[in-house]
Amino acid sequence: MIEKLSSKYDLNKVTIGSDSKLRKGLLHFTIDRYDVKGVGNLCILSMQGYWGLVKMETVIFASETKDIPLLNTDNISFGKKTVQLVELYDTRIISGDGSLESKCQAVKDADADIEDYFATTGKYSADLLSCSYGKSTKTDAERIVESAKKYVDIFVEELEGAPYRDTKAGKEKNVEFAESLLKNGGPAVNKIKKMFGEKTAERIIRDHMYGADR
Repeated sequence: MIEKLSSKYDLNKVTIGSDSKLRKGLLHFTIDRYDVKGVGNLCILSMQGYWGLVKMETVIFASETKDIPLLNTDNISFGKKTVQLVELYDTRIISGDGSLESKCQAVKDADADIEDYFATTGKYSADLLSCSYGKSTKTDAERIVESAKKYVDIFVEELEGAPYRDTKAGKEKNVEFAESLLKNGGPAVNKIKKMFGEKTAERIIRDHMYGADR
């Protein structure tokens, strides 16, 4: 994601202090946050633990100025199993033309033979677009990772042509989504709260992930 965005936009790393490296027991977290100049907030959260047996990378892109859905991707591996998620949440103000959805759906349909996986829970999942991707496999890890890359390529391509929206309204959409996560919970949110407490969880989710403090 960072490579695709940096080829089109100026990215500036945001200093987030001690939040950039967090640890709880055998789990180590790294958070990198970027200002995508003139567009929005990019956050990359990496986790590994249990001597490398469990790994996760989460990428979240929240646009303020361009009217495009929120993008969340997760790559999780534990043992021989790999889970790949690409979630698109419809936080648009202007109705889209369906181009993003149809292109992503084609990628999803091509992997129809691979087991579906979705861990999304809570009220906010009502905003989840049906073209979102969730797969779990022990044998086709490279294939589902490649499909996620195709989603990112499509997203960045659509981002360029997406209409501009009122920046304040765009930010409000992102903050509203972040706050719904904190309020309604979900597997990842609940885990972060349990490990690091409410205040740190709020800072990570509202600010670093969705740019509420911008």
